[in-house]
Amino acid sequence: MAADVNRGPEVPVRLVLPGPAADRATHAAVREAAGDVVEEHLRALGLPGRVEVTADRSGQDGALWGLWVHGERLRCTADEAMELVEDATEGRTGDIASVDGDVLVQVAAGLCTIALQSRLSALVGPEHLELALSGPGLGGPPQAQALRQVLTTVVDCGIAVTGGAEDLREVGARSAEAHPVVLAEELIAAGRATVLDVVMQLDTLRAVTSGESLDEEVFVDLRTELYRDFGILGPDFRFAPAAGIGDAAFAFRLNAVRTWPYHLPTGGGLAAVADSLKVAVRNRAHWFVSTDAVQEMNGKLALALPDTLTAVRALYPLEWLTALARVAVDEGTSLRHLATILDRLLDLDLHPRAELLRLREGGAYRSGVPIEDLPHPRDALALVRQLAAEERWRTGRSGSRTVLELSEGLDEAVRALAEEGRLHVGNTEAERAAAQVRSMGDRSVEYPLVADSLTVRAWLRESLRSEFPDLRVLARSEIPPGADVTFVRAPDDA
Repeated sequence: MAADVNRGPEVPVRLVLPGPAADRATHAAVREAAGDVVEEHLRALGLPGRVEVTADRSGQDGALWGLWVHGERLRCTADEAMELVEDATEGRTGDIASVDGDVLVQVAAGLCTIALQSRLSALVGPEHLELALSGPGLGGPPQAQALRQVLTTVVDCGIAVTGGAEDLREVGARSAEAHPVVLAEELIAAGRATVLDVVMQLDTLRAVTSGESLDEEVFVDLRTELYRDFGILGPDFRFAPAAGIGDAAFAFRLNAVRTWPYHLPTGGGLAAVADSLKVAVRNRAHWFVSTDAVQEMNGKLALALPDTLTAVRALYPLEWLTALARVAVDEGTSLRHLATILDRLLDLDLHPRAELLRLREGGAYRSGVPIEDLPHPRDALALVRQLAAEERWRTGRSGSRTVLELSEGLDEAVRALAEEGRLHVGNTEAERAAAQVRSMGDRSVEYPLVADSLTVRAWLRESLRSEFPDLRVLARSEIPPGADVTFVRAPDDA
């Protein structure tokens, strides 16, 4: 059953683009284009909803622009935005503020698509949770929090979770019985696509797969690079001819959603398609981590490390290990080092004191750990990295480093919200943090950002990743006491 986007919860959308105000007709067309993009993604993800769009331009400087969905701000990186404008203007300009008319409408639709796909879970609003928990015996803050965790995890992987309001209530009912990590992994395993579609018109397909433009090795090379860098093979690829995508254009369907189409460069063939696909897949590499993939990797490791794998399987549920592997890939940790990660999991102290340095043999559990007692997978990843950092420091292999901190004023405000349990992705403090990271320029890529606690670290990562996908965020506990570290604070007036 397809979702009816004309009924159901309201999805408020606000689009702000840099540049002078557009004429009335262009403004109306921009609103319509933005609404069409959001509705298309709601349908693809099976989320019921009706879209309400406001759009405007922020002035020539473009300091304030982005897409707000349910009050959460989503942005493209500057490079993505420039590439989009250059594609729409056939290379004449990369400046969003300088385009108008039909080009502005096209750019607006592309920016909405890219921004949305940086954090698809922004489409899940409070009314979706209320609808899902509207059955008898359902509801309450704990269950709403658990359901949000499920929907966020699944939707952020581009996977449809429901087929409308009725199926959304079914997910809500299941969330009362299953742990969020287990339910999320079940939905991901059931909904993930095993094949990635390369979408283009039939005549474009003929052009890129004939004559000198045909290079059958480019997709093999792409999978090889993906395994080399992330330790995952990724999906198989297939061509999917489709009308309405534009002449000499191509896009990719990853799980339930389709990327914004780009035009083939003049004289470009299959290699140009593969280059764009490489970027799309690398940005979403964690989408391809599933229980099946982790079982396959574990099976291969069991031949070389049978004792380690037996111990890990006895301690940790497969679903939790899969979620840990996914956030590891999301944060740039290659699963080619899976054996090392699993080895450290055996020594993991799940509730360490921040100032404590553990010996490697000090943290292992002798029996299986109930999933309810396990930390969030993103927190567990930080604990694994903490063990690695402590080991390097103890053995003298840890050199000096520089890390970034939020301004003192913002740090205090975030700490207070964390203590009250009121940290939310996209709130005012998240916007202030993004502005401070932006003010640090190249240092925000070169140096990691440090958070006071695991809770704040996870919040910062989720809040900043759409605009700063390469930003590393560490918990302060990941820095061993006594390590040679220089802390650089962002300015308060950033």
